[in-house]
Amino acid sequence: PAHGHEDYIIGKKYGLKINNSINEIGLFKKDISYLNNIHIYNSEPKIIEILLKNYKLFFIDKIIHDYPYCWRHKHPLIFRSTQQWFIDIYKNKLCDKILKFISNKINCGNNILSTMIKNRPNWCISRQRKWGVPINFYINKHTRLLHYNIYIIINYTSEQIKINTNIPWLAIFRNKNYIINNNILDVWFDSGCVQQILSLEHCLVSDTSDIYIEGHDQYRGWFQTSLICSIASNSNLPCKKILTHGFVVDQDGLKMSKSLKNVISPNQIINKFGSDILRLWVSSIDYYNNIHISKNILLRITDSYRKIRNTIKFMLSILHDFNSSYYDFDFSKITNINSWMIYYIYMVNTKVHHAYNNYSFTTIYKKIT
Repeated sequence: PAHGHEDYIIGKKYGLKINNSINEIGLFKKDISYLNNIHIYNSEPKIIEILLKNYKLFFIDKIIHDYPYCWRHKHPLIFRSTQQWFIDIYKNKLCDKILKFISNKINCGNNILSTMIKNRPNWCISRQRKWGVPINFYINKHTRLLHYNIYIIINYTSEQIKINTNIPWLAIFRNKNYIINNNILDVWFDSGCVQQILSLEHCLVSDTSDIYIEGHDQYRGWFQTSLICSIASNSNLPCKKILTHGFVVDQDGLKMSKSLKNVISPNQIINKFGSDILRLWVSSIDYYNNIHISKNILLRITDSYRKIRNTIKFMLSILHDFNSSYYDFDFSKITNINSWMIYYIYMVNTKVHHAYNNYSFTTIYKKIT
């Protein structure tokens, strides 16, 4: 039950003991004498040998199957039940508060965030790494519970570090009955708290940012953690609006990566087409979805750029000697075509301003072209 999620659930259901058989570095513990100090990756031959010796092995074969891997280190993962620190997002109806804020006060354009918050488990905020922001908790050696004055200790530690940034927090509090928690905070907790830190430390005009901008993947990351931290700590939103975007892909829809050698850098575009073409391409795309870029797309944008530039050039050449204070317009006497054109320009201008306010740059591009 200590070494797999499904096994853990079954173990809890039937009251089985949850004992870790493997230590922190992947070696079997002493309580399994016949595998003591053998690494889990090297244990299969020994286990098969023991089963054969005791006439317990019915069948043996090799199969290829999917197994969870660490995306960073490309190694298989071993599951271990360990003590962690969690934020209970259902305590004090925190989840309900977050959902209420999302539906009433935050403009994010869809219900992805609500669905993810509704279905998420409690948030594990502890990590077992050597680097990062320490969770400065002191735990009773025997009961494994937090120190009863933990809030006072944390506040005192914070004040001492403000006075002397070189002082290690580990040295501030010492008690023989307590041990230091060696875990660090999940980095998403750090980024989730950024708005509160800014408003506290820099005395911002508002505790709420106007807008948070990130890729679609942050619906399960920064957007969620920001909401949880902000609403849990001060019952307020971290931002008024969420704006999301897709990712740049090549003309075949493949994500750009160094390994595929399909990356087009902004410098390449600027050197070949100029910075205005890059700007115009950015304004022309529907950034909400994945963003396509290729040589052919940039050539089409170049044509649009020339059309806009030449039209403006032509209009300016006609208006070069125009003086608005000299001409007294009587709108009742102008021709219908001129009246229509003035109205049309007014409507385009209104729609363009509205599109800017809604970050709809592709609408601006279409209206102008």
